[in-house]
Amino acid sequence: MQAAFIDVGLSRNAFLYIDDVLHPHLEKRPKRKPSIAELLRPGQEPIVQIVKEPQGGKGACVTTRYTLPGRYLVYMPRADYVAVSKKIADGRRTRRTGRRSRSGSRCWRAPTGHPATCSAGRASV
Repeated sequence: MQAAFIDVGLSRNAFLYIDDVLHPHLEKRPKRKPSIAELLRPGQEPIVQIVKEPQGGKGACVTTRYTLPGRYLVYMPRADYVAVSKKIADGRRTRRTGRRSRSGSRCWRAPTGHPATCSAGRASV
């Protein structure tokens, strides 16, 4: 099992699966997938986000691909793409929101996030 147990301060350690470890080697899809021991060391303190609450006797599931949702933007610090919410149904709004976000305005440095649904009517994100 390629996973690690991370102490996040809860009664049980959190479960971190190898595919949820953000690492340059995983992003480039190498021929040989590195082991969890090559990516994480004992005592290392990775930044993680809980994606599934603890249930019963099992601990929480965590990921290193964390997101920080805001009112108009979901910030994804390590993402390599820009996306627009599927809840923005109007194709014209979707195109405008995406184009506006990639325009390089001061508050946006692509590729770091995607506009939240409530940003559809905003002049700038």
